[in-house]
Amino acid sequence: MQTSAFPPFFITRVLPLAIVFLIFSLSAPFSVTGQKLTRYYTAALLDSGTLYFIFPLDDFQEKVTKSRLIFDISYLSSRDSATVNFSYFLPSARPADSLTFQSPDKVTNCPSTKLFMDIENQQKWHHRFTCTIHVKDLALFFQSVVPPEIIIATNEGRHVYRIKKSQWKKQGNIISSVFQMIEANS
Repeated sequence: MQTSAFPPFFITRVLPLAIVFLIFSLSAPFSVTGQKLTRYYTAALLDSGTLYFIFPLDDFQEKVTKSRLIFDISYLSSRDSATVNFSYFLPSARPADSLTFQSPDKVTNCPSTKLFMDIENQQKWHHRFTCTIHVKDLALFFQSVVPPEIIIATNEGRHVYRIKKSQWKKQGNIISSVFQMIEANS
């Protein structure tokens, strides 16, 4: 009778676990580099569909004053349009007439509705408005390779908000992935 150098317990239990652990530990550095999308949105199941909320984005700045544009996106899966709530800051009260999403592939103009306007620190006006946009147009905006622009039209002119190329590469990819996930689950 020959005896094995390794007991059966080692071969059947310890060796497979060691191999799995080795594979996991070698592949872990590569899988950790991916973005966890749930850091950028939340979802809730409602009777009328799934409500998605994409957390506020604030990487767009006005090209002259360098003031920032902050916006968030809400989308109910049973509808074909999303709601964009946005805030911008200017030295005077300038209500928005519309919000335009402009990329090389598409220009989408959305009439806006005032939520509120308030003065902050007696220096800048906080303008908070809302608009609706077809979800496919919004998804196309975030797929743009070239950093797009967001334009706020007021009765006193246009305010053009831009994003740096490095910031757009990250934000555009993340939000585009969120829209792909929403589409896959619809």
